[in-house]
Formats: sequence, structure tokens, C-alpha cells
Amino acid sequence: MDRFYAAKIMAIGNAFYLVEVHDHNRHVGAIAEALGASNAGRAAAFRHDLGKIGKLEREIADCKPSNAQAYIDAYVDWLVKRAGLDRSLKNAAPRQRFALALLQKGTWQERYNALKAVLNLGDDRLQELVGLPVSPFPRHADGIPEIIQNRPVKKDYLPQAGCPTELVDYAFELIRLHHSFRVDRIVEVASHLEARLSGVSGRQFVRDLHTLISADNLASSLYERALAATDASFSFGDPAQETFLLHDLEGKCTVRNRNKSSNHQLQVQVQLEWEAASGSQKIDLELVYHVVEVG
Repeated sequence: MDRFYAAKIMAIGNAFYLVEVHDHNRHVGAIAEALGASNAGRAAAFRHDLGKIGKLEREIADCKPSNAQAYIDAYVDWLVKRAGLDRSLKNAAPRQRFALALLQKGTWQERYNALKAVLNLGDDRLQELVGLPVSPFPRHADGIPEIIQNRPVKKDYLPQAGCPTELVDYAFELIRLHHSFRVDRIVEVASHLEARLSGVSGRQFVRDLHTLISADNLASSLYERALAATDASFSFGDPAQETFLLHDLEGKCTVRNRNKSSNHQLQVQVQLEWEAASGSQKIDLELVYHVVEVG
């Protein structure tokens, strides 16, 4: 039986919106390819979040979720237990409302207010909960296992994504470092690969890593904005409008079509246009959100 694994979990209104791991990998791979990643860099982008399968919290993974609803059920139970509220929040509805509040985006005060609205707790306890880590896949990048779902990443996943067999270590290191911002660590790995692998340039590795980080950040930032967009298009990458940017791409996203299916999926077709040093680019993406509504 197929399992469901989320790469992104968003809470908007009274619903959870999930983007599946392989869909997110495809989005990031398509952007990295358009940005001119090398063959190995492109393959790493198309497989970069496999760690969200291999490093998923055991309590969730053991539930073997086959769809978004089952995944959210397991994730909410994990969050409630992590928060130490499993005795006070016994029913599904208050548990889910707590999880929605905990995932609330915004300022610290806005998140505090969201939790206060659903929990009858003192100020100190609410403040503790505002800072509770909510990611169910810790160290999914630098801690990615070499074998995921009984398949070796280097000998199976990466070659299937088009990585030259002699560069699988290069691609694997890109995946491991795509959430690292330690310059000394990046330089050390780049230098080691250049010395060990024939024809590999440390400079190219750094370029591929920057491309992967840029593509991942751009795709991730688009999900909520495309979902909430009220206009036909919106800009991205403007430092004056976005406070957290890990890419230097500035452009426009056009929302072309929205289609809600009967199987609790929302499909949103978007077109991205941006200007970069290499010139202008335009790509089409289909975003699929798996929707779990809370009653």
C-alpha cells in the first residue's frame, strides 16, 4: 500500500493544507533545472526532501498513513503529546484546533493569541507552547539516511533522477547541506569533493548548492501565497516586501487555474517568471494541496 508523506504542512482558516514530498521535490527540481543546475545538482533537487520520509518522527511513521487525513491524525496526536496536553485534550476536534493554532503564522503575539483562544491555560504555559517546535522531520537534510523505504539513495533514487553514477556522492552532499548556512562546513565539503572526484569543481558545488537552496526557498514560499492569492498574480523576491529571503530571484507568479476535486485535493496551476543573471525564465507548475478540514 502506498504511504502519504508531507513535505509542507500549512494551517489556513479551519483546514490543514499539505504538499506531498514527491510533489515538492518535482517543483524544486523544475526550478533548479530552469536556473541552470548541473546534472548532479538537478538530480539532488528532484530528491532533496527524501529525508522527510526517512527522518519522519517514529510515532507518525509507525501509523503508516496512507492519505493526508491519516497523516494529520498521526501528526496532531504527536503534537499534542509533545506539548504535554494528551490528558487534557482527549477528543479529536479540540486536538485539531490546538494544532491549527500552533501552526498559525504571524508575529509571536498573534500566535500567542491563537493558542489562548483554544486553550484554557495560564500565561507562562501559553508562552512555552508558542515556541514549541512543530517539525515532524528533524534533521531531514544533514541526517538523511542512506537507505529510505528499503531503497538506497545513492544507488537508486539519485541515478533514477538522472545523476551520473560517478557523482552520486556529490549530489548526496548537496542534499545533506541544503539547510546548512555554515560557510566553513560548505567550503570543507566542496574542497573534499574537488580533491576526491575527477572533474568536480568546488566552485560548481557551491553554485549548485546555492541553486538548490534558492529553488527550495522559492517553491516553499509560493505555497501559502498561491493558496491565499486574491489577485490573478503576485510578485515575489522583493526585499522590501518579504522579510525572509534565501534566494535572489525577483519576479511574478500568475495563478492560472484553481480546481477543487472530490478527493479533498485543491489543484492550483501557476506560472513563474523571473529575472536572473542568466536571463529571464518562465516555468509552469501544478501545485496540489491535500486538504484536511477541521469541523
